[in-house]
Amino acid sequence: MKKIFAVCLTLVMLFTFASCNKTNGTNTSSQNGASSQSQEQSGSSSSGTSPAQSSSRPVSNMPLYSGPEKEKSYTVKTVDYKYNENNKNYRASYPQLEKDGKDYSKVNELLKSTALQTINSIGTSGSAEAKVKVSQHVYYRGDDFISVSFSESKKSSSDKTSVSSMRMVNYDIKNGKALSAADMVQNNDALYKAVESAVQTSMSKKNAAKFTSSVIKAGLKSFNVYFKDGSMGISLTVPEDLGGHKEIKIDYEDTSGFRTSNAAWKYFIK
Repeated sequence: MKKIFAVCLTLVMLFTFASCNKTNGTNTSSQNGASSQSQEQSGSSSSGTSPAQSSSRPVSNMPLYSGPEKEKSYTVKTVDYKYNENNKNYRASYPQLEKDGKDYSKVNELLKSTALQTINSIGTSGSAEAKVKVSQHVYYRGDDFISVSFSESKKSSSDKTSVSSMRMVNYDIKNGKALSAADMVQNNDALYKAVESAVQTSMSKKNAAKFTSSVIKAGLKSFNVYFKDGSMGISLTVPEDLGGHKEIKIDYEDTSGFRTSNAAWKYFIK
């Protein structure tokens, strides 16, 4: 009897041990499967699988991003104008904004007319000699705002030397209107001090000495502004022996004393 009892006890113990191993193996496999599924749903993998490869597996019905697609900015095309007849030599370039589904005709017409302002005023008729060259530069190009300068040199039969000038277009695209210097800048003592400080820090002592108080004040009677990333530019009208105009850069952090309340400042002052 004792031998029979010992054999039975041994069989019971062997059966119990085998059952425990089978149960533990099932649990381990289930945990590994959950971990693998979680890794796939998170979109990451330690094996370096590319996003395209990951997305090809239908692991989830939820999109990774459900918000609107970011709107792509417009493109800028440069148009070149040339005329060389009747003693007239005209050359000009100006930018034009383009984007499918968007109407930029208003700002494009303004950019064109500003570039050709002198050329149109002289015209192509008559035999009087005239030479005009206009080059453009896009200083700032944002989805809501564009700032463009037109640098011009003109010489006619009545001019002894070439006359230089600069015109600006600052256009609030979001609100559909052009902005003048007065719309953005107050012509006050703070502006004068900011320009004077910029002259002293950006020029050599010899050149800065030529921009006396009277030159700066006279220049601020007729000036243009343009906008860049991080700074605002001011184009002063100065005597021809000083170049006809002078561009001064002022950091946005130094504009608080003369900024207007125009909402367009929010594009540059965060």
